[in-house]
Amino acid sequence: MALSGHDTPIAVISDAGTKSTYTGTLNGVVAGQLVLVSVTACNDNSANNPSGWTVTLGSDTLACEAGDAPTGTFGLAAPFWVVASSSGNFTLTVSATANCRSLDAHAHLIAGFDAGGPIAASGSANSHNANATSLTAPNGVTPGAAGNAIIGCLGVNGGGATGMTAAGADGSVSGQPGSNAFNDHTWCIAYAVGAPPATETFAYSWSGGSSNPRPAAAWVEVKAAAGGGAATIDLSGETIAASSGDLDLSAAAAADLSGESVGFVSGSLDLADPAANDIPIIGEGIGVSAGGLDLIAAGSIDLSFESVAVTAGALDMPVSGVTQALAITPVPFDGYVFDAAGGISADVTISGVGTTGDTIQVRGASGGGNTSWHSTTVDVAGDWTVTFSVPEAEWSNWYQPEARIGTDDLTKITDSATFGCGDVIALMGQSEIVYLFEVTSFWNQIAYPSFDALNLSTVMQPTVGGAIVAGKMTTAAVNSVNLALVALANVFNLVRSGRKLMIVDFAVSGTSRAALMNDADGNRNWSDLADKVALVRSGGSDIGAVVECWYNSDAATIDNFGPEWAPLYFGQRWGGGAFTLGTANPDSTRNPSAPVDHCLWDIEAASSALGRGIFSRDRTKYHLMTPMPFHDTLSTEQRNFTHDASGALITNRI
Repeated sequence: MALSGHDTPIAVISDAGTKSTYTGTLNGVVAGQLVLVSVTACNDNSANNPSGWTVTLGSDTLACEAGDAPTGTFGLAAPFWVVASSSGNFTLTVSATANCRSLDAHAHLIAGFDAGGPIAASGSANSHNANATSLTAPNGVTPGAAGNAIIGCLGVNGGGATGMTAAGADGSVSGQPGSNAFNDHTWCIAYAVGAPPATETFAYSWSGGSSNPRPAAAWVEVKAAAGGGAATIDLSGETIAASSGDLDLSAAAAADLSGESVGFVSGSLDLADPAANDIPIIGEGIGVSAGGLDLIAAGSIDLSFESVAVTAGALDMPVSGVTQALAITPVPFDGYVFDAAGGISADVTISGVGTTGDTIQVRGASGGGNTSWHSTTVDVAGDWTVTFSVPEAEWSNWYQPEARIGTDDLTKITDSATFGCGDVIALMGQSEIVYLFEVTSFWNQIAYPSFDALNLSTVMQPTVGGAIVAGKMTTAAVNSVNLALVALANVFNLVRSGRKLMIVDFAVSGTSRAALMNDADGNRNWSDLADKVALVRSGGSDIGAVVECWYNSDAATIDNFGPEWAPLYFGQRWGGGAFTLGTANPDSTRNPSAPVDHCLWDIEAASSALGRGIFSRDRTKYHLMTPMPFHDTLSTEQRNFTHDASGALITNRI
């Protein structure tokens, strides 16, 4: 009996959240099927061994067949399986032993397997010790018997990878729960049917995504029941016994058509009478309505027997795709802001998963009003994305993403994480900027102002190399940032009412630009800046402006500022000479031997391109703030800056 279902991966979980337990719903399970679940993930920083995980489908517990245990922020891949004890729609729960940063699960509902031992072989491979954009697993494996299927999965840390292929496989699908190069992952599910002495090799390859890709892959060989072969329905000869030209299967409870149990409710299968317009084939993957013969079964179907005809309906041939519940991929965090690039409309991008071919409508929903609906179609991999413009007149609300199938409100779903539209601004510097964020900094002499605007989100990193903390400011948690930032948000709302503001922390106290440009200087990490940029971009937004107030540590270079720092800012020597990143700046007098490993903008690239930089000139603008006053004594100028003529502290400027 031939295997079926091995080449139809069903998306069950696609979750970009950082946690240890993930859930999804698997529909259409039939008792006795082999349920194979391929789990891929981006591991967090702790050791995480899939063999110790608890994976359940309804009341059934799945066994871990293979998979390596990462100890860092690496890719993870592990197949789990069980023979279903009952039929229905069930919750799949994946409980890891430690946090993952994102997780995906695809299921195969397989029939025609050897009930005495479904798994013939398994294996895994990883590149956890070195960066890689390719990985092979299996590698030259000889199937145990003709008709056995190899099903593999790959997980590589970092969303945003492109061009995923699985050379050697009969077919594959790929995707990602989110596109954040730091917190998400990219997955691939591949499959093939083999026969000895031929060998099977899945050679995965991709590009982009994480700057430190550490992938993992795993695979299983599913054993076909005795008598298995290629999944082909061959009706091309005269070996079909028929009475008076009709093949009447109405008395049978089921018929075996190349390994699939196809149920017949009534009527007959007429392969001789060209006028037949009622062919009641009712079963998995095969259906007929109003005389149309719908052939969406897996495998190849040969209908070359010339007396087969459908005259009252259409003949639909197989279409690949996936069937899964409608779901929305959450925006990166609650209070995520889509930057309008200084304009009066903002492009919002919402994505998710669904059933191939379905029309999905998406909008932003809020108690203060909704955006209009915008439509897209689910692609062959089961993914959908829609980008729509929101005008400034509608920016006063924080919206929740909402989606439905077609125009059917009964299918409507809403995600809890909110988004807004306005400005995304990075503040770059040292302690002058840090004081805006830190609750315990010097600007704490007065009470917190009322946070009336409700317009602020922040992306902060309190320690070098530490966790990024991002979210929307609320009245209840107003004291989670310095009162100066609350005052700034209130003033911003006065001049740009309704416009949301997301401030990104590009500041580290007491540091020089030399630490930012040089990876060997641990006082300040370029990777921290890059991770925050990646987080902002992971939801489809970008940083609209970098506002710099950075003077103290590099004050000694002020007379030679251009030659000293041009490679860091522009990727070029002052005056236009070419510069190679990773080398020392020949024009530097302050850091003559330190390499410049990175640049903010690449002046040699097209204005719309990043090139070697992290920003493009068209998308992210640079703004320079004047220095803050420093005084060694309580001079008249300083007192007039903070006190009135009587010596009282001025508070109404905040």
